[in-house]
Formats: sequence, C-alpha cells, structure tokens
Amino acid sequence: VIPCPEDPSSRKGTIGQYFTSMHCPICENLTNDGICKECRKSPHQVALTLSSRIHQAERKYVNICQLCQNCCGNLDNGHYLECMSLDCPVLYSRQTSLYQLKVAESIQTTLNKFIQKL
Repeated sequence: VIPCPEDPSSRKGTIGQYFTSMHCPICENLTNDGICKECRKSPHQVALTLSSRIHQAERKYVNICQLCQNCCGNLDNGHYLECMSLDCPVLYSRQTSLYQLKVAESIQTTLNKFIQKL
C-alpha cells in the first residue's frame, strides 16, 4: 500500500521546489555558503541588493492582487473573489508573482543568516 498525502493539493508544484540552490543570490556563482566569498567582501551591498529584491517581489505581488481585487470585486470580510477565468493574464501573473514571493522568503532567510554571521 502506497501512503497518500493528507492534502492532495500538497502534490502540486515543480521539482525545483524540493531542491535548494547552490548559487549565490547576488552574482549567481556556485557556493556552499549561501553567499559566495566574493560577495561577502561587501556586506553592505549584499544587504542592499537582497533587501531590494525582497521588496520588489512583495510590492509586485501586492500590486497584482490589487489589480485582481479591482476586477473581481471585494467581499465583506476583506477577501477578494478568486478569478474564474483561466484565460486571464493577470491570474497567470499572480501565480508567477506568488512563486517569486516564495523565492524572496528564501532570500530573506539567506539574508538573515548572513547578518547573524557578521
């Protein structure tokens, strides 16, 4: 008997989500330390670059959600209606932006570890 996951939606995703990146988030060079030795030489640049990427991902997701909210309407409890059109380019953009937001969360973790080591 093969065990089935409790939540069937937990099986959705890409294979890439199960692996960690071995690339420096600043310069894309291979590293085992999260941030490569070259980039660690300028910690202020690392903090600025990663913080900027995180902010951009968060801002983009908020803007796209506001666009969906304007199109679909707003419920009394503050949640916007889900888009029903699979043809909607904004729906695709929102899903892409949500993935980028998850990547930003991992970048935030890398940044936190880097700051703690200083």
